[in-house]
Amino acid sequence: MDHAELARQRAHYAEVRRRLLGAPAKPVIALGMIPPKPKPPVQPVLVSPPPPPPPMPVIVVPPGEPAFITQRRKREALLAMVAIEHGITRDELMSSSRRLHIVRARHDAFYRLVKDLQYGYSDVGRVFGKDHTTIMHGVRKHCEVHGLAVPKVLGSWRYAQTVQPALIAAE
Repeated sequence: MDHAELARQRAHYAEVRRRLLGAPAKPVIALGMIPPKPKPPVQPVLVSPPPPPPPMPVIVVPPGEPAFITQRRKREALLAMVAIEHGITRDELMSSSRRLHIVRARHDAFYRLVKDLQYGYSDVGRVFGKDHTTIMHGVRKHCEVHGLAVPKVLGSWRYAQTVQPALIAAE
């Protein structure tokens, strides 16, 4: 079959379709005559600069107290920093609210207390007034959402400050 015969058959069947369906006949395009599709114009992509980092919380040392950073001050600074980063107050972070953005911030605080300050799950639970299994779930959920490894917990931060260095030194 040559191109002329194919074109004639297409035209014939287009006419048959038009008569049977009552639809207008589609225009018949001969082979090799298909017009190229127009390319969409390329739009420039504007990239905005990243947002500035949140301000660091200021730790105020009451008069008469030693100026060195205690474990409690580190914890309070970390909780304030997490609250600022997530745009909530410290009271909302410590609350029992189930709103998603507050829950995610709370899980972030759980993770950071365990990872950065070597708190045990029970220690974090005492800070937030929650059971240690709730803290374990929050840390695992945070790691799952952000693609992080679940940190190893060796117990309380007191253990990490006293017994753990002795074990590492003995190795």
